[in-house]
Amino acid sequence: MKSLVSIIIPIYNAEYFLDRCLNSVIQQTYTNLEIILINDGSTDASLAICTTYAQKDSRIILINKTNEGVSIARNMGIQQSSGDYIAFLDADDWIASNYIEQLMLPFKNNSIDISICGYQICHKYTPTYDKSEYSFNFTAAKKYLLENQKKGNFSVIVPWGKILRKRIITGIFFPENLHFEDEATIYKFFYNSNQVAECDYKAYYYFQSPNGLTKATNLKYPEDAIKVFEMQYAFFKEKKDVAFYQQTLATLLWKCLTLYIEKKDKRAFAKNKIEIYLKDFNHFNSNYRHTTLLNFFCHFPFIYLLYKKIF
Repeated sequence: MKSLVSIIIPIYNAEYFLDRCLNSVIQQTYTNLEIILINDGSTDASLAICTTYAQKDSRIILINKTNEGVSIARNMGIQQSSGDYIAFLDADDWIASNYIEQLMLPFKNNSIDISICGYQICHKYTPTYDKSEYSFNFTAAKKYLLENQKKGNFSVIVPWGKILRKRIITGIFFPENLHFEDEATIYKFFYNSNQVAECDYKAYYYFQSPNGLTKATNLKYPEDAIKVFEMQYAFFKEKKDVAFYQQTLATLLWKCLTLYIEKKDKRAFAKNKIEIYLKDFNHFNSNYRHTTLLNFFCHFPFIYLLYKKIF
């Protein structure tokens, strides 16, 4: 019998998107699924829609709770799950009909802990295109994480677009009362893993509304945007993993500089963070290629402000 895959879908006021999302799940060619819907205190018709689907499909587990945020909803889904494999899906997104089937293929190799596909950004509904002719690339998980963090790739930031062995996420929870909870969590999944399988099949459809209101921005919650990188830095420093904490520290300093130039009312906050972490940065004998430039801008952030205005 095929392994059980638990699909976790947190839901909050998603009545306009739920049908396409849930239809894409229940129509999966891989049928041994546990579909966990967590209605996070929706005030629209989301609960009624979920209830209708749950009555028609016995694979659906519906959890109805007061609104506490996506982190608690996902954590509840993880705790409720029975599958050996976990997939996350946002309620306004949808997946190709063979999404689960294709992403499960690499797990025949016991060293594979994460299977990843590509994604398409959509501003309106786009019919799925099922593809079966493609190959997977296999990479050591820590190497994959380090390289893709440097590039800022979504694959190591978001929970969706992948299937994870449940054992690698056991004991790891999304932080509560924090924006950018994905960036504070997903890297730990990769760090706990052996190998990653990745293909270029764009089987995940990532919805963005034209006005962009469905996704948070760094500028709206600047303290949280900085805090998640402070958390990453503390994690890697505790692990004594030099390559990771040097790279994360450099990213943290660039984030602080960006905050300094983009939010006038947060310049004192940003400058204080720069002063704190620059001491650590200068303490390392880093191979970071922009060390001199980053050091200069951190000492003179107002020059970085002028630099960005000119260039």
